[in-house]
Amino acid sequence: MDTLLIGRVTKDPELSWSPGGAAVVNMVIAVDRPGEDAGVDLFSVVVFGKVAEAVAESMIKGYLVSVEGPLHVWVRDTEDCERRCQAVVNARAVALLEGPRNDSPGGDPVRARATPSPSYSVVPPRSSIAVPPWSVHQN
Repeated sequence: MDTLLIGRVTKDPELSWSPGGAAVVNMVIAVDRPGEDAGVDLFSVVVFGKVAEAVAESMIKGYLVSVEGPLHVWVRDTEDCERRCQAVVNARAVALLEGPRNDSPGGDPVRARATPSPSYSVVPPRSSIAVPPWSVHQN
């Protein structure tokens, strides 16, 4: 089952390459939590292949994006016997919804002016995106 999240990129996406030569992007998005328990939840996002290359070239900190893909929750115990959870989305689709806020602290006004229009998307239609078999999966 896929999850759809809408949030802001917390820092510029990091591009790396798999041993097989495929592009891999890691980024974190901040998703607002509405209601009485208002706050922000952070989600790690992993993107593969051509979509990863497009994300690395076109997205920067502060962009509002939608991310679609399976959500995996990893639970581990630390050396101090504390339980830690990490939510990771293996993104099949990433779309740019809005550029960075001009009033955000540390925002780069030059990069903010170069923001593509909100209708811009770095994702091909869902049916044409293949997730590599070596990607991270929860059993």
